[in-house]
Amino acid sequence: MTLLPRLLTALVSLPLLFAALWWGGLPAIALLTLIAALLGLREFYRMLPPLPVAAAPNGLAPNELDGTETSPPPALSPTPAPLHPANPADGNNPPQPLPLLLGIPWAAAFVLSAWAAANSCDFAIAALIILVAGAFLSLLWLIAFYRGRRWLLTAAWLIGGPVYIGFLLSHALLLADLGFGGGNSYGYELGRNWLILALLTTFAADTGAYAVGRLLGRHKMAPALSPGKTWEGAAGGLIAAIIAALLLDQLLQCCSGLGLTQWWQPALIGAALGIAAPAGDLLESKLKRLAQVKDAGRLFPGHGGILDRLDSLLITLPTAYYLALLTLP
Repeated sequence: MTLLPRLLTALVSLPLLFAALWWGGLPAIALLTLIAALLGLREFYRMLPPLPVAAAPNGLAPNELDGTETSPPPALSPTPAPLHPANPADGNNPPQPLPLLLGIPWAAAFVLSAWAAANSCDFAIAALIILVAGAFLSLLWLIAFYRGRRWLLTAAWLIGGPVYIGFLLSHALLLADLGFGGGNSYGYELGRNWLILALLTTFAADTGAYAVGRLLGRHKMAPALSPGKTWEGAAGGLIAAIIAALLLDQLLQCCSGLGLTQWWQPALIGAALGIAAPAGDLLESKLKRLAQVKDAGRLFPGHGGILDRLDSLLITLPTAYYLALLTLP
């Protein structure tokens, strides 16, 4: 994967993203979040791991999901195929595709509930109701239509997708709505600034980790999941996130600011996001390792799929939101 396509993709997409944040308001953020959630869920469902949880026949090694490692690790495909090849443990029949008609409304419900919620308590109640309803419908689908033998894996992938993508990504809307919730009268600017802080600090952490890891990286962080990640890169990403948060706190003062009262608060927030970003990256790397694919998709040239771009944000956005609730007066 060359650097030039990555740079060109970033130069085109980032200005469009921040123009929508700055001038589009909550409707634009809701639309972008909804599109990202639905595209991400489609990629996630296509990554259903090809091997069953139980030990496979014909001498195949057990799958990672049962607590053991494959030896040697399977070769990774560039991107997931629409359907995985037939597996002997499934009776030589191709595994059933997961029902997008079930997952898409479920993920969309999480996003729309975040837009409609008046505060974090309302969202928590709505999210719990949506989770229970979606899990119940998933169970009905498994009982009525599923014909494979991988019940546990299929149920985990079917239920985990909307929660992992829809619920976590909906925190972008909760962040954007910070200035209106709980009786606040800050206006849209406060939430917009916090969302920009979360996005740019995450991008700074990813960029710092990449640059320092390429230059100084010696000690592997998780070679089985992501061979390119090093502890030196993680330290560089953490420092970059702290610096970015401190700078953004000053730069955004001209546009209503972040509502913080102490100088050390943005540094602490930057450190938390600098830790959360690689955690989200490693989580998605684990999911791709289970699915035996290198990239979640091909939507962004040089970057992979949308999940490959959202991996860190799926953890940093909720982190930024709950830190905002703790720190805002």
